[in-house]
Amino acid sequence: MVSPKRRRAVVGHLQVEGRVSQRRGCALVGVSRSSLYYEPRRRADEEALRARIRQLSRRHKRYGCRRIQALLHREGWVVNHKRVHRIWKQESLTLPRKRPRSGVCGPRGEVQ
Repeated sequence: MVSPKRRRAVVGHLQVEGRVSQRRGCALVGVSRSSLYYEPRRRADEEALRARIRQLSRRHKRYGCRRIQALLHREGWVVNHKRVHRIWKQESLTLPRKRPRSGVCGPRGEVQ
């Protein structure tokens, strides 16, 4: 799967190198022309929020994305759960794997 940012770059490359019109390049790549002018905006508090999520996840190793979002809400952050999940995935934060239960070997209760 190719990201929209990468698709916009391909259309630009086609225009410059392939001498293809913007309409033709968008049609070839499958991008709407209006999306070429999109400029992503970074929020002013994005880095502070990222740092706080990293801090909380290091401090509370067993807490997942939802619990971290609840802690942020208690601290006064007005943040959407989808935004926290997006940052959680971008930072590659995970919970530790559960250890498998140790099974009992052999039949039970047969003592002779």
